[in-house]
Amino acid sequence: MSKETSYFKDHKRRLAKMSISTSAFRRQGKQGLIRFTQNYINENIDLHAFGTALRSGKYHNYLDKQTLLLVQAAKKYGCRWGTARKGLNIFFRDVLYNSYFIKELKLNLNHGWHLEIPLDSKTMCQIRRLHKSENLKSRGFATPQTTSIIALAPENSLKYQAAATAIAKAKY
Repeated sequence: MSKETSYFKDHKRRLAKMSISTSAFRRQGKQGLIRFTQNYINENIDLHAFGTALRSGKYHNYLDKQTLLLVQAAKKYGCRWGTARKGLNIFFRDVLYNSYFIKELKLNLNHGWHLEIPLDSKTMCQIRRLHKSENLKSRGFATPQTTSIIALAPENSLKYQAAATAIAKAKY
């Protein structure tokens, strides 16, 4: 495992600031949530543990744990489970799309199949629409409930992720 150099830390900080943006977190919590989440990710997310979780097939357990830790840490900013999950999913996707981190963490783009799709209202609407058009319910995939990111619960998030994966496999 490589040591976190100054460049590694600076690059991680920059990626956290770009990933956790005003547009991604608009109306998701109280004032200060964006900056807090950026700093939290920079200071508390261990990217080497992220890489290990992806390579070992334990990513979803890792993501579940990190989501709960972020929700607890950002409680005073009104951070809810769906908001924390969205932010982490965007950040981890951006890490995997970054050639520097792919090399440093010994990852490849095929690890992207383990990531979740970052959900927002437009993405959820499209998944529900495609769920219906692909007739996924008849193939055993539960219909995700209409909700907002703020109100998104883990069980419903799993339905969205399963539907998105089924849609991707059916189309590609």
